[in-house]
Amino acid sequence: MNLPMITFLCGPRGVGKTTLANALFDTVSSLQAHSLYAPLFGAARGAFFDCDPGLDLTHEPEKHLIQGLRYYSGTPHVEGFVQLLHNFLDDTYESPVLGHLAANFARNATEFFDKVVFDDGDRSRIDDIRFVAKEFGEENCLIVNIHGTTDADLLRSNNIRCIDFYNNFASPAEMLTAFLTQLTNTTEPTDA
Repeated sequence: MNLPMITFLCGPRGVGKTTLANALFDTVSSLQAHSLYAPLFGAARGAFFDCDPGLDLTHEPEKHLIQGLRYYSGTPHVEGFVQLLHNFLDDTYESPVLGHLAANFARNATEFFDKVVFDDGDRSRIDDIRFVAKEFGEENCLIVNIHGTTDADLLRSNNIRCIDFYNNFASPAEMLTAFLTQLTNTTEPTDA
């Protein structure tokens, strides 16, 4: 199988990113699936993950900042608050926060697993993906641009290998089989 150390499953909501990540997790030994947004969802619910020292959401100032932002934002839905938190942290740290958190997770995960799949990347997070690729090497990363029945813009970044995958399958098993076939037949990096 031609799956590198770090894979980002990207695309619009509902195209099967998490379904494919779960199928890979169930099929590929020594693979860990994770959400880019997991630490921010945890913070939004009051559970804090250890992160890079400069972005440690467990420190008291950050915890109070997040809790205050949640209180004053008036955003009742966790997803809306998490997006607000993501934008706020990116602006505050002037850095791709999700990239830092993902790189930290991958560093820790690769002590126990050979491969990591992040299942909720999209075009708006390309800076986060680039940050991880810079840390682990572009040659060790793959972007999978998943489309539903409608076409979407291609996701391209520097020399990171990128493949387009169209999910028109009835079951997760069919989707996984088609993805693994396409992955095996796709070996060349795509130019930006």
